[in-house]
Amino acid sequence: MFILVEVIKQWYQRRVREENTALDAALNQVTFGEFPGMSNDMEGDAFVWLTCICQSTMFILVEVILRIPSLTEPGCKQLCADISYMSNVMGALEIPLSRDITDISRLLNLPYDRIDSAETEAVPKYLRGKIAAMRRPN
Repeated sequence: MFILVEVIKQWYQRRVREENTALDAALNQVTFGEFPGMSNDMEGDAFVWLTCICQSTMFILVEVILRIPSLTEPGCKQLCADISYMSNVMGALEIPLSRDITDISRLLNLPYDRIDSAETEAVPKYLRGKIAAMRRPN
């Protein structure tokens, strides 16, 4: 039994070494120019990557905000502060806020009775309806 275990152990170690050697060889051949959309401009590529991460974060934030069933006045103020903080971070990174985030922020900062006013006509109707429903006084 001991011999069988030793043979299996040696076979496994040899396979791992072979895989590592093949992986090292493959990685040594890779350069940034080989990836689609990537270049040798590390700073530009990093900005593109960061922009994608920030846009995804804003998309998820909008999804989470729109799932809030109701919002008290203190909760509304906190959400406004959170969006403002995110706006400051995005501004420091020179990444524009998504239109949905901007519209949500605008609607949250307005008094409840002005959500469906003429000044919010440019905001999509589904956003106005969702924010109005979540802020509706009980």
